[in-house]
Amino acid sequence: MKKYWLLLLLILSTLLSSCGKNRIDEALDEVEQGSFIATSCVLSAQSELPPLPAPPQNQAGIAPRSEDYASFNDYLQADSKHANQSSEDFNSYMNWMLETERLKQEGQQQVFQTCSASIREQEKFRGEALKVGATTEQVQGALQVGIARAQEALHQEK
Repeated sequence: MKKYWLLLLLILSTLLSSCGKNRIDEALDEVEQGSFIATSCVLSAQSELPPLPAPPQNQAGIAPRSEDYASFNDYLQADSKHANQSSEDFNSYMNWMLETERLKQEGQQQVFQTCSASIREQEKFRGEALKVGATTEQVQGALQVGIARAQEALHQEK
């Protein structure tokens, strides 16, 4: 009789652990799908934003390569022949930086507003996966798979 109870206990524990694994796998699939949908939304919304303005050229006809200090310093130094123009170049560059930053923030806000529902849904799936016993690493992996799938899908569209 004892053997039957042990066998029954073994069968029940196996069933329960497989049910738990199935719930975790299903939850991770939802995390992956939610991540794919949210990432696709964000990438699509970002691609629809207007391009940022090009940086202004200084009097020597040089535009900075980026917003880093070295580029900005080169931008001002290249105009040493026109020293009185440096402040004008500086003002032009600073106005461009401010406008670019404003446009970036507006773009981020627009993307968030467009995709907030799918982002919230994806966050809900993450929480549910953790509740049913998925590890943080498993959830992170599912998120990364969803992101990679969305990026690949966008790449294939182009």
